[in-house]
Amino acid sequence: YLSTTGATVAYLAIVAIIIYQVVQILRVNIPILKKGVPEDDKYPFSSVAALNSTYFANFGAELAVVSMLPMFFEETWGLNAAMAGLIAASFAFVNLVARPMGGMVSDRMGNRRFVMLSYMFGIGIGFVMMGMLNSSWPLIVAVAITIFTSFFVQGAEGATFGILPSIKRRITGQISGMAGAYGNVGAVVYLTIYTFVTPTQFFYIIACGAFLSWLICFLWLKEPEGGFAEEYYVSSVDRMLEEQQTAKPQVKPQKG
Repeated sequence: YLSTTGATVAYLAIVAIIIYQVVQILRVNIPILKKGVPEDDKYPFSSVAALNSTYFANFGAELAVVSMLPMFFEETWGLNAAMAGLIAASFAFVNLVARPMGGMVSDRMGNRRFVMLSYMFGIGIGFVMMGMLNSSWPLIVAVAITIFTSFFVQGAEGATFGILPSIKRRITGQISGMAGAYGNVGAVVYLTIYTFVTPTQFFYIIACGAFLSWLICFLWLKEPEGGFAEEYYVSSVDRMLEEQQTAKPQVKPQKG
């Protein structure tokens, strides 16, 4: 879509942004690593990486599938565009119930890791079933499988954010922002792949992504310590930052 000159400029801009980000990451983190992190303030970054993979595989899949599902129903069952879009919308509509339910189940089951693993496995099974769909299947069954798959996809999103705040409360925003970014990355990756494959192959590829994320969670994701505790665990760094904040002089507002 771009001229050779335009594409070159775009690539150079992307490389410059990446280099800038890497430099900033090193500038911030090298002094911290040299100084050392107190033992009581450490947290399992492997859990963060695992949850990045879950959001890549669930929210990324949702965005990608919502983009192609109307055309899939239209071409497979010979529906008109309006009807195909209406049926495909069921995948997103389930979000109103399934995503908060995923968070609620994570809160009430007493084992957030097990809930996360269950949802990711369900996503894989759901997309395998969607990959098997063709025009010989009754439309009502195809819709039921679509809703079933969506239930696990959206629920897994809620379960992901059910764990994130329990990893390290002080940097919940950073961890959540990172996981959220991987969801969009997943959508871009999946839709790029879709341009080279058939819908059936596409569903199987997404299923493989979900199963891979399940494996990563099985190996890396740890049950958050104190995830169900009534009080948040305060580390030495948390106390130090709180003392620094308290020691700051309070600026009184000037009267006009």
